[in-house]
Order: sequence, then structure tokens, then C-alpha cells
Amino acid sequence: MVYETYQIDQEERRRREIAHRLLIDAARTGSPAELKLTVNEHPAEHEPACLEWMTALPPST
Repeated sequence: MVYETYQIDQEERRRREIAHRLLIDAARTGSPAELKLTVNEHPAEHEPACLEWMTALPPST
């Protein structure tokens, strides 16, 4: 899911940067278990926001 970053405020932009930095940091550990845990947690933590954003999208034509 990619959000249009120009439609978010600075606080939300920073929150997203931190969330994705955690994914990058987990990948850099070289630990498959750490990366798997982080990747699996990421969608669960952000699913409500994704669903809210998707329901606000205009219908496609």
C-alpha cells in the first residue's frame, strides 16, 4: 500500500518514516527471525489506517 504523501501532515509522515525504518533496521540485522517478526507485525499495526484510507477513496470509473 502506498499513500500519497502530500496528503498527510508532518506528524503522520514522521510516524510512517519510523515504521518503515523499523523494517529496514530489521533487515540489516541479518536475522531472518527478526525480519520475519517485524514484517509480520507491520501490517497488523497499520491495517486500521489502511482500511480507513481505502474506504475514503473515490470509486474508480
